[in-house]
Amino acid sequence: MNTFKKLIIIALILFFGYLILRMVLNSEKTEPFTYEIFAAIIGFTITALTTWSLLGKQTENELNKEVRIRFLTLKTTIYQELIRQLEDIVRKEKITHEDIIELRLLSQRMIFIAGENVLVAFNKFVIRFVRLAKNEKISEKDLDDLLDEMSMVSVEIRNDILDNKVNQDMDVQSFEKLILKTNELMDFSDN
Repeated sequence: MNTFKKLIIIALILFFGYLILRMVLNSEKTEPFTYEIFAAIIGFTITALTTWSLLGKQTENELNKEVRIRFLTLKTTIYQELIRQLEDIVRKEKITHEDIIELRLLSQRMIFIAGENVLVAFNKFVIRFVRLAKNEKISEKDLDDLLDEMSMVSVEIRNDILDNKVNQDMDVQSFEKLILKTNELMDFSDN
């Protein structure tokens, strides 16, 4: 039941309770004990309705929270699987047709949970990956570029999981530069 209907029910009960109490108070034949009984009944009714309304809202919030937690768990699981499979593919010396099929299947799973920025970063990775798949052998430079793209996918995954709330101390661009700088430090082709 939505909030508006609950408010209408509470308002009607309060209104009719007030009318009954008014009738009892205006009656000349009423005993003082009757006033107390009616006041207690109206007080109980108001308390019960307020509790009912608050518990309903709390239950709704708990259910929404549970759904968000399950979706975040699903999202995290799929992202972890994506990163694992990307690691396996990147470690190979030669990219096969099966690797491309594996990436396509992964992208299908990501479509229903990934944020827009994750999909954009993943598409950039796939574009570079497919270009490299056409080569016989992957050079160190190409591998470094591919790993940079994979890092950007990781950054976007992190932002998506954290609901785009990157640490308050560091904005998104600074974080991306930091990740790319880390990759540059690990480039073996420059040595």
